[in-house]
Amino acid sequence: MRDRRPPLFGAHPTEPQDSDYDAEAMEKENDRSISDMGERVSMLKNITKGIHDEVQGQHSLLDNMGMDMTGARGMLRGTADRFSKVMENSSNRRIMSIVCGIVVTFMALYFLFRK
Repeated sequence: MRDRRPPLFGAHPTEPQDSDYDAEAMEKENDRSISDMGERVSMLKNITKGIHDEVQGQHSLLDNMGMDMTGARGMLRGTADRFSKVMENSSNRRIMSIVCGIVVTFMALYFLFRK
């Protein structure tokens, strides 16, 4: 049996309005969700752009560091070659031993009397 009271008391059937309201509410909720999703996508885009920029900077730094290390390796090799030539002569080895002994002695005295 169908309820006949709503038309008698002036109320209109609510089913069509509820379905319209539900559809409109869902549409608004979808619009909000799409807007939120757009904001999140924009935020992720900014984050990934920042990560990309940071990686590019680190890559450049590593390239420069590699070039600097190559230059330092060449200078160290040249110094080691010159040092080997100096140490070939026995009188130069004796002088070098005396200089190293003096340097070690001064460093030991410095650390002992520093405190």
